[in-house]
Amino acid sequence: RRPLMQFESIQIGERVHELDKGPISTAHIMRWSAAVENWHRIHYDQPYVTGTEGYPGLIVHGPLISTLFMGYAAGLSVILFFDTTLGHPRDVAVYEWFTSGALHVVWSLRVDAASAVMLFVITLVSFGVHVYSLDYMHDDPRRDAYFGNISLFTGFMILLVTSDSLLQLYFGWEGVGLTSYLLINHWYQRRSANRAAAKAFIVNRIGDYAFILGTLLIAVRFGTLDFQRVASA
Repeated sequence: RRPLMQFESIQIGERVHELDKGPISTAHIMRWSAAVENWHRIHYDQPYVTGTEGYPGLIVHGPLISTLFMGYAAGLSVILFFDTTLGHPRDVAVYEWFTSGALHVVWSLRVDAASAVMLFVITLVSFGVHVYSLDYMHDDPRRDAYFGNISLFTGFMILLVTSDSLLQLYFGWEGVGLTSYLLINHWYQRRSANRAAAKAFIVNRIGDYAFILGTLLIAVRFGTLDFQRVASA
């Protein structure tokens, strides 16, 4: 059997895709994904997943692409961890969100030593879960939905630990709660999964009320939701 990277062309159905060389482009990604399909067909004697007309492999190999990008994010978090622990915290103002009276909210990201540690843990653990799930969820009919939810869960976790204000933290908290519900209830045909997901959803809503109340009280008392300004007030 020929190694994956030695394929010069692959055939899916009646289509033949040449794997030419040159700068990486969307076409290269589609052809590389199609090569993965062909490799899987050879080794497992069955298609990896049904192709998409006109875009073979670009969409249907979402789990693999998701795992690769999560590994890339884990690598970046390692670099960021060493950079911030050496005394280089980062504040990135994305855009001005809204102003209501004296309350001015800017959507920004902050990475200090504490958030860098959390980023490292989140991305590394998520990458491990992605790699493990490639095989564990191989025969699951809703495999793509699972990988979409777990990637979204990781994204909201990253938003939560890099938030620079209580309002952003609330968005990350709600996103984590939503994706937790979707992951717990992935096998929605099972009554036990339904009950566990409902229990988690209700408990999160109880926490939401206290979160919202505390956020409103801080906004009224300090006139800001920014962590740095509240801490220095």
